[in-house]
Formats: sequence, C-alpha cells, structure tokens
Amino acid sequence: MKSYLILSVLCFVSASALTLTQEFESARRANHEACSKISHVNQETIKKMESGVFDDTNPDIRKHIFCYTQKVGFINDKAELQKDVIRRKMSQQVKNLDLVDKVIQMCTFPLEGDKNLWACKTLACYYKSAPGVIIL
Repeated sequence: MKSYLILSVLCFVSASALTLTQEFESARRANHEACSKISHVNQETIKKMESGVFDDTNPDIRKHIFCYTQKVGFINDKAELQKDVIRRKMSQQVKNLDLVDKVIQMCTFPLEGDKNLWACKTLACYYKSAPGVIIL
C-alpha cells in the first residue's frame, strides 16, 4: 500500500510538470543560507539534502534541517508540526488532496527527545513518501 501511495504521489507530481518560480527559488536559497550560518553546513551537503540524502547522525545536519523546516513553516517555534501549512504547500504540487493527507498522516511522529533529530526524521519521511515534491 505504501509503495502504491509513493507511486501515486510521484505520478501526480510528474504530471503537474512542476517548475519553481524565481520567488520560491530565492526564498529557498535565502532559507538555506540563513540556516547555514547556524549549522555551518556547506552547499554540497545542502544539495544532497534537497535530493533526500542526509545523515541524521550528523548534529550539524540535524540543526540545519530543524532551522529550515521552521523557516518554511513546517514546524513552529514550539517544535510542533504545522499540518495545515504542509497540506497547503504540498497541494500546490500534488493536486490529489487525499494523497497529500495520507502522506501527512504517515509522516507525523510524536516529538520524543531531540527536536533536531525529530525534524530530520520527519523530513526524511516526506522525501521518501513524496519523491519529487519540493519542500518549500
């Protein structure tokens, strides 16, 4: 079932022929730059993270991902997942809201311990469950 969901999301994203606007691209870059000042993560690592490849054992990467997910509004200052924001942003790329809701449900984990690790695992779930969806 999970494989079907991933395939469905991928098909919808591919079918929509997503292109980033200059505004989104500028915001994405600015968010990564701001978080890099805190985490000291380099551009090569950021490119890997954007393709869904990151080492959740690295505390700098964890810190960067937590910072980035806050900047894009996925997580608030209290380290709470903002499902309404995630749904709105994902639905700009995936038009089937049932699929969006299933991915959100699948990738909602309770915060236990390290908020940076939690953000990292949550983001990894989105990249794995919704390949091709750009986290903005």
